[in-house]
Amino acid sequence: MSGKQFDFGWLDANIFIHPLFTSDPHRPGCMAVLDAILQGRATGRLDAVTLHELTYALPRALPRRFATRQDVYAYLMGYLTCETLQCDDKEALMETLRLWVEAAPRFGDAGLLALARTRDMPVCTVNGKDFPGARNTYDAQVGG
Repeated sequence: MSGKQFDFGWLDANIFIHPLFTSDPHRPGCMAVLDAILQGRATGRLDAVTLHELTYALPRALPRRFATRQDVYAYLMGYLTCETLQCDDKEALMETLRLWVEAAPRFGDAGLLALARTRDMPVCTVNGKDFPGARNTYDAQVGG
């Protein structure tokens, strides 16, 4: 390749899962994709929906290796911290994953809390306890 990085585009969750199985026929190809991204020879994009999928698919695929949320976090952050893995609002995605590991019962709530914190915005919810540290606008007067 000349000095230009190859762009893999959107990465599906299976690109992160197949390399974990030694006898998987897709393992070498998926490992090559991830290695190229980690080594800076290529870029790839990870969407929040795919990250969410990985948080529940990894423990189901390999329950011993991903026995805790911290195990999932460590694996995924190895990729998220790589400059050539691109995400919309990467800071908020990494914060979402951190909050999900630390306390949030649901990934979606962790995501809203991360967005509220990183963008300094409120959350409108009837379950304010699910969003510690975020201003809740549910009781705000609406309209006239």
